[in-house]
Amino acid sequence: MLLQRLDLLWIFMAMLLVGCSSSGSHNLSSDQASADVQAKLGVEYLRLGKLDVALEKLESALALDSNNIDAQDAIAVLYEKIKQYPNARKHFEAALALQPENAGTLNNFGRFLCDRGEYEEAFDYLKKAMDMPLNDKKWFAFTNAGRCELLRGNQTQAEANFRLALEHNNKFAPALLELQRISYRQGNFLSAKAFVQRYEEVAEHTAGTLWVAIETEKALGNQQLAEQYRQQLLQNFGSSHEAKQIRAIERVPTSNTTQ
Repeated sequence: MLLQRLDLLWIFMAMLLVGCSSSGSHNLSSDQASADVQAKLGVEYLRLGKLDVALEKLESALALDSNNIDAQDAIAVLYEKIKQYPNARKHFEAALALQPENAGTLNNFGRFLCDRGEYEEAFDYLKKAMDMPLNDKKWFAFTNAGRCELLRGNQTQAEANFRLALEHNNKFAPALLELQRISYRQGNFLSAKAFVQRYEEVAEHTAGTLWVAIETEKALGNQQLAEQYRQQLLQNFGSSHEAKQIRAIERVPTSNTTQ
């Protein structure tokens, strides 16, 4: 479930890269203009998951103009995705050296540091992103701050941050997903159901969200709806960990019958 949650957030994070800076195309040298084109292509390939092509485009952009903020930020995200963490850190730091007040980079680097267990420094960057008056996508930073609080065991503050994220964007799927899970863990099954329904309105289910939906409906006594979610999980995510769990639970033990 954790991998699916991180993958979902990574997808939205890649989306955040688009338009994260506003350098524009006026008064650029030919190399800078070409770098902008390569950077935009790299970001788009990154969003599509074509990482090898994305890396090629972003490296080309930086070869043309090492000060291209979009290329620096995007290649940092890409290196993180392929687990080349030292390279990711280097490019995040380079991006922030170019634009210390870039909300997208502050958010991405804060999340990166949190995932490495560097919580205090992570919160410094995330708080900067949350507090910036001109940041019109604060829900990313609040969601990442919530995830960071979960990683260090502070569920109460995590929940508060996820709710703040929804105050800024009430349709942000990663925040809805986290509140769905928190409500379920707290035994607030009606609340969990409500978050499942809100999530369904804005995003496709993952195996993890379907698992929580199944368990939530079971807890509420809605066996028919639980079965619908179960069928959806098995049909659409048959090789997932959650589907394997369901099969393991339902499998009739054969050890006693073979003796």
